[in-house]
Amino acid sequence: MWKKILFKILDGEKNIPSPFDKDGIMKFVFVIVDNDSRMGFLWIWCSKTYKGIWISRMKIPENTESVSSEEFSHLGLPKIEFVDPSKGGGGL
Repeated sequence: MWKKILFKILDGEKNIPSPFDKDGIMKFVFVIVDNDSRMGFLWIWCSKTYKGIWISRMKIPENTESVSSEEFSHLGLPKIEFVDPSKGGGGL
């Protein structure tokens, strides 16, 4: 499940339906920690249940919207319930 969501995000798809709530969509944010290498992390979560995952230490693709780590700290995101992507057959 998470792998499919990740690939849709990387392909630039928007408004990805949430597998957790029929009215939810998957939200995400790419965060660049090091500008030179474009290394950072990705948070993905459901807009209704706030269940999500994070992917750390990833190279942020060139043509994706991203924020700096400083901007990230000011986004005011909801409290996300991070889940283990390998549980429930969802694997990553």
